[in-house]
Amino acid sequence: MSFFIASIVSSTLIFLAFKLFPRFGVNRFQAIVVNYWTAFSFGYLLSDKSAWTGLLDKEWIHLVPIEGILFISLFNVMALTVQHHGVSIGSIASRTAMIIPAVMIIILDPLETFSLSKIAAVGLACFAVILCTGKADGKAMESRYIYLPIILFVGSGLIDFGIGYVEHFLITDPADGLVFIPSIFFVAACIGTGIAVWRYAKDKSERFARNDIIGGVLLGIINYASLYFIIKAMETHLISASLFFPVNNLGIVIAGVLMGAFLFSEKLSKKNRYGILLGLLSILLMIFIAE
Repeated sequence: MSFFIASIVSSTLIFLAFKLFPRFGVNRFQAIVVNYWTAFSFGYLLSDKSAWTGLLDKEWIHLVPIEGILFISLFNVMALTVQHHGVSIGSIASRTAMIIPAVMIIILDPLETFSLSKIAAVGLACFAVILCTGKADGKAMESRYIYLPIILFVGSGLIDFGIGYVEHFLITDPADGLVFIPSIFFVAACIGTGIAVWRYAKDKSERFARNDIIGGVLLGIINYASLYFIIKAMETHLISASLFFPVNNLGIVIAGVLMGAFLFSEKLSKKNRYGILLGLLSILLMIFIAE
């Protein structure tokens, strides 16, 4: 349970970092690039070096570039979604994507079965996310950009499914799990660096400032911790594979809403409060009933 709670806390701290970036004049893209190099470095240093032997022969290696591309691409899609549709739509699109890994793992794993309790639990979780993030932010829906939340929904679900699939089906040695994640960070870092060089070539002002590097390093430590604890939590098998990401994502949403209320004095609406209660109920349902 400690790994599971740590994964939720560290994932929530990522949102805190992004919330504070504008206050300290941190360039978000530059920090994201530094973040991936930092996360890769930590992952490599803390992993079993022998597990990197024969990396290209690993059964899961073909999924690493796909996940890496999705990692850095989805950051930009999230930013555009928030810009054109608002924070609520962006949050709902990324967190209700929990449906994708839940359904896919049930389909692929013969030991996982559909049940009314699982369907009810995941349904309640999605509804709870909508209530928790249902804040009016003054932004009207822009129909010409309707594809953004759709891409965000699908991409977020594929990221979670990819991690869950590798951990559940392809990794037999726990040491490999601590190589898989840094490998993804490395791909994302290389892509981000290439984009940063291209941007600098076009505009010499696009350089890495001191605050960008500091913010990126801190974000990278948190980012690595979030995925490290997710892998360790999945290894405990406390929650069935099909329900892990619904519980995890919902926990992050609830923690994020509470963080906003207590740290930034963001007011909770009645819908937010109902969403938190419904979310806690669905988590209990997934842990104690839906197994």
